[in-house]
Order: sequence, then C-alpha cells, then structure tokens
Amino acid sequence: MTNQIQIEQATKVVCDLHQELVKNNLVVSTGGNISQRITFADGSPDLFVIKPSGVSYEKLRPVDMVVCDL
Repeated sequence: MTNQIQIEQATKVVCDLHQELVKNNLVVSTGGNISQRITFADGSPDLFVIKPSGVSYEKLRPVDMVVCDL
C-alpha cells in the first residue's frame, strides 16, 4: 500500500468517526475530536490526521482533515 493511499484511508476513517461522535451525542457544537497516527512501512516519518478546529461535524469531509507530521 502506498503512503498516499494510507493517508487517504486515514482521513476517511477520522472523518467517519467524527460523524459517529455526532450520531451518538458525544460532542456539542464543534468541540472535541479524534485523531489517528499513520505509521508507514517504508520508514517515512509518521504523520497524524485530525479534524480542523471550528468546522461543523455535519459539513466535515475527508478532504477537510488536517495531516501533520510529528
């Protein structure tokens, strides 16, 4: 699996999990978030995916996720 595919999968997972937070009444407004660490088999530096601050959960899309290095 390529690094880009791993990143795309992680952004989708994190986005989907944020929808679950709303569905299960675990968040209010835009507060709270979930993140995921991405570790690559090829030894590339680890990254993490997190929801941007202040973005409504209902409007959140995988492309909106923030990907950062550690």
